[in-house]
Amino acid sequence: MQLPLPSSTQLGRFVDANFFLLSFSALAPLAACYPAIACSGGLIRPEITVFYVAIMGVFFLEGLSLPTGPTLSSLSHPAFHLSSLFFNFFLPPALLLPVVSLPFFLHFPPLIRAGFLALSVTPSTTSMSVMLSSRSGGLPPLAACAALLSNLLGALLSPLILQRLTLTSPTFSQKKLAVQILGKMVLPLLLGQGARALLSPPAVARSLPYVGKASQILVLLLLFQILSDVFASASAVSPFLGLRILSLVTLLHYSILSLSHIASAALFPSSRPTRVSFLFTSSTKTVVLGVPMLRSLYSDRSPADLAFLLLPLVAYHLLELVNGLVLAPWLKLWSESGPVLGVVGGGGGGMPHESTPLMLNKQKTVLHDNTTGGHDAL
Repeated sequence: MQLPLPSSTQLGRFVDANFFLLSFSALAPLAACYPAIACSGGLIRPEITVFYVAIMGVFFLEGLSLPTGPTLSSLSHPAFHLSSLFFNFFLPPALLLPVVSLPFFLHFPPLIRAGFLALSVTPSTTSMSVMLSSRSGGLPPLAACAALLSNLLGALLSPLILQRLTLTSPTFSQKKLAVQILGKMVLPLLLGQGARALLSPPAVARSLPYVGKASQILVLLLLFQILSDVFASASAVSPFLGLRILSLVTLLHYSILSLSHIASAALFPSSRPTRVSFLFTSSTKTVVLGVPMLRSLYSDRSPADLAFLLLPLVAYHLLELVNGLVLAPWLKLWSESGPVLGVVGGGGGGMPHESTPLMLNKQKTVLHDNTTGGHDAL
C-alpha cells in the first residue's frame, strides 16, 4: 500500500514552522566541514557582520515587532516579574553548583564549567518567551515585558553574580560593559520602536512575517559563527564530554521547568495563561544578549576559548526551543480548559478578576501576529 505524499502546502507549512531547527541542522555540518567561513577572522568577518550587525539587527527587529502599549501595561504585575527574575538569575546557580560537584560532572574542563556558570545567570529571551506563550495559550504581552526586564537588569546583575560564582573572576569594566549593552541592545530596540511608530498598522502587520524570518536568520548566523570557532579550534569535543554537557543542560532545564510550574501554581493559582507565560519567562536563556555579554566579560580569552565557553548556552538554547515547541500544543489545551480569569497576583496583593472569553482572547493574542512570523530564535 502506497502512503500518500504530503502536499506542497503541508510541506511549506512544516518548513515554515520549523525553519530555525531545519536551518540549524544544515548549518552545523557546514560549520564542521568549512569552519573558515565564519570562524573569528574568517571569510565573512564575523567581528563586524555577526557581533555588531547581526546582534544589533536582532534587537532592532525586536523593537519593530513588539507593540509598545500592551507591553508597558504589563509592568503593573510586579509579583510576576520579580518571580521571573528570581528564576532567571538566582535559582539556576543554586541548582547548578551542587550538581557540578557530582563525579559525572566533576572533571569538566575549566572553560566548560565556567560556561555553565555563565549560562546560569544569563537573562531570559524575549522573542522565544513571546512566541511560546502565544502558541501555548499564555499572555504574550506579559511574557514580553518580563523578558525585556530580565535583559535590561541582566546587563548589571549577570556580571556581578558571575563574579561571585567563579573562583577566578573575569576582568571587566562595568562602565564599558554598560556602554556596549546600551549600544548593541537598548539603542537598536528603541530605534525599532521608533520605526514601528512611523509605519501604519497595516504596514506593520504585513511586515511581521518577514521581520520574524529575518530575526531567525541573524540568530542562525550567530550560532553558525560559534560552531565555526569550535570546529576551527585544535581542541575537539569528545563524545563523552558532549554527553556530559547535554546531560547537565537537560537536567538543569527540566529542573527549572518543574520548579517554575510548582511555583506558578502557588503564585497564580487561578490563571492558567499567566502560569504558561511564567513557565517560559522563567526557564529560557538568550544567546543574542548572552554571547556579546560573555565576550565582553572574557575579552582576554582566545576565540577558541570563547567558543567552548559558549557551548553550554548554545546547547541550552536549542533544547529550550525544541522542548517549548513540543510542549506548546499540550499547554494550550491545558490553558484553555481552565477558568477564564485575568492575571493573578500582578499588583500589590491584587485579587484575580474574571474576564469574558472575548476579553481574554484579545489579551492573549495581542502579539499573535508578531509570533507567527517566527520569532523563535532568541
